[in-house]
Amino acid sequence: MPVDYAEVLKEIEVEEERLLTELNTIRAAKPAIMRLLASKKSNPVEPLKLPLRGQFVGMGATKAIPLHLKNIEFAVTSRQIMDGLKAEGWTSESKDHLATVSATLSQLKDMGIVRRLGDGWMLARTTISAPNGSWEMSIAQQQPPEQ
Repeated sequence: MPVDYAEVLKEIEVEEERLLTELNTIRAAKPAIMRLLASKKSNPVEPLKLPLRGQFVGMGATKAIPLHLKNIEFAVTSRQIMDGLKAEGWTSESKDHLATVSATLSQLKDMGIVRRLGDGWMLARTTISAPNGSWEMSIAQQQPPEQ
């Protein structure tokens, strides 16, 4: 099929005009944004912090991961586990949440709590306990006993 270069050139010119219009809009907004930035530096505003919600808020990965996996009947990847935990309020002081989840999964595997299946993970048993034996719980429970 032959290329209609005149039509291609017309489309490029239309796109160029659209981009120039968008660039001019950005250029027009830039001075106002710079003034706002300058005023904020002299009068800083604290960012709004919403309270965390979800079943894994304040819970460590060692406890949260088995609870997350209890209702999942198929193997899920480390990233899917991390996303599920974060969606339910789990946080970590680590800068790399995926590495934290992956390391915890390896530890839970060594304890026999989870098992690896292909690229994914799933629960291996229905009762877990702290490594030092300070608590034990059924995965059906939502919270482990107080230590």
